[in-house]
Amino acid sequence: MKKISLLLASLCALFLVACSNQKQADGKLNIVTTFYPVYEFTKQVAGDTANVELLIGAGTEPHEYEPSAKAVAKIQDADTFVYENENMETWVPKLLDTLDKKKVKTIKATGDM
Repeated sequence: MKKISLLLASLCALFLVACSNQKQADGKLNIVTTFYPVYEFTKQVAGDTANVELLIGAGTEPHEYEPSAKAVAKIQDADTFVYENENMETWVPKLLDTLDKKKVKTIKATGDM
């Protein structure tokens, strides 16, 4: 329970920081998430204050996924990128090296767990 509370508090804090920096034309943040559990959790935390988009569709294994150029561009255009961890999405560390950290906030959903 303590880990879940810590995770929720971390996500909320990072989400609020991201909210203060960049907004879309409709006033909502553009958030890209990796796979369904992260997507659903982010949608519940963000509510109607953000446009949350799922990157990895049903039937695709997050471990084996390799982002296309279009997927990378979608992440680079987002305000925030939320992922589970480097063990689940093994392609994320390489992607993070290419992102503009001043433009795209990244959130590791598992925090330091």
